[in-house]
Amino acid sequence: VSHTLYRRGPRDAGWVVIASLGRQDSAYYLDAAAEPYQPYRYTLVAKDSAGLESPPAIPVVSQYNYSPPLDFGRISHRVDREAQEITIQWRWEHPQSLEEVRVYRAKAGESLTLYQTLTNGEIEFIDRQIALDTQYTYRVKGVLPNGQFSNWSEPIQIAY
Repeated sequence: VSHTLYRRGPRDAGWVVIASLGRQDSAYYLDAAAEPYQPYRYTLVAKDSAGLESPPAIPVVSQYNYSPPLDFGRISHRVDREAQEITIQWRWEHPQSLEEVRVYRAKAGESLTLYQTLTNGEIEFIDRQIALDTQYTYRVKGVLPNGQFSNWSEPIQIAY
């Protein structure tokens, strides 16, 4: 006896075969290709040794509601003392787009606080609210369209 597992997602026109399971591995299946926060329907068809197939099982609806946070990655900076500005730059290297990027800043001895929220695919932030002889720390975090946050970027410390 073998089983064929089918899945139908919100963007699928029909049922898609996602696994062929033998007797040994037919007790459970982890759908690693499922996208978070999307509803999926699953059904199973059994096939006997003569090749006869059962009718599809009643579909089960499931939704994968969690995905591990994505690493934001490295950020870089440029200090322009003549223009009196610090530029923070990043590159988002994941297939999911970002709804927004949140830039956090702290002065020496202070805690990080949300400093600026950017949208529309911006890849840099220019800080012009800086003072001489001040140590700044910056970190960046992304927000995905489903509301999930990325992990923090690595901190950047700048003595201006």
